[in-house]
Amino acid sequence: MEISAFKQQVAQDWASDDTAAAWQKYFPQMREQMAPITNALVEAAQPQPGMRILDLASGNGEPAITLARRVAPTGHVTATDLSEGMLSALRANAEADDVTNIETKVCDAHELPFADGTFDLVTSRLGLMFFADTPAALREIERVLRSGGRVAFLVWGPPGPGTYFGAAALPFMRRLAIKPDPDGPGPMRFAESRKLATVLEGAGFANVEERSANLPTAYRGSPQELLTSMMDLAAPFRNAAATLPDEERTAAEQEALNDLGAGYDGELTKVTAPVIIVTGTRA
Repeated sequence: MEISAFKQQVAQDWASDDTAAAWQKYFPQMREQMAPITNALVEAAQPQPGMRILDLASGNGEPAITLARRVAPTGHVTATDLSEGMLSALRANAEADDVTNIETKVCDAHELPFADGTFDLVTSRLGLMFFADTPAALREIERVLRSGGRVAFLVWGPPGPGTYFGAAALPFMRRLAIKPDPDGPGPMRFAESRKLATVLEGAGFANVEERSANLPTAYRGSPQELLTSMMDLAAPFRNAAATLPDEERTAAEQEALNDLGAGYDGELTKVTAPVIIVTGTRA
């Protein structure tokens, strides 16, 4: 698939008003569930008071809101996304948290509307996997970073039994007649060890380090509620599942519910999240 087609698909999947509404509907549950992921990225990013941070693919609030707290009172976060609906929700969530040192900007990571050397730190949580042209986006990121500025990116690691993606999504993905392009935009794009780190090194970043973790990400609700939320939140997953014949889709759903049910204690559906965190420095 051409880069332009990738870009069009990503915008169609993630920038719709329906997707933004679903993310805001589930914001409290997802914020709680994904807090270990947010915290892992923030700790790796090492934000300091006074820093100017650019957060890419910010969605409706995290990690931008947490980062803004860490750089207050003199620091500032610019949160970006393709979706104005997402960023409108982010502004409401930041206001509800009394976080004021944050602004939003609708933009494409491949064409950042900022001057050279504007930021001390660039972050993205579960966003880089969906950039249509990662090297081009990294060139832009490097451009808007000051000399010595840092990047910190978190992506999904390899799915497995008992993991959020492995239990809920893989039963559907295994049944697809046409598998996703492993190098195209998708959640598992950088799940292979050192794959993203190598891309960063190729883009000229120095001091590139990679860390893997399998973090607890229990969902407050039943297996059915978790699966429903994933279908509502993740348009690529929902659209892929919809291509399955009814019998196959029903079998995949039952397999997913069985897998998730093994971790359900009546209040929490306990799953984990394998992630890869990559940091680096602009030379």
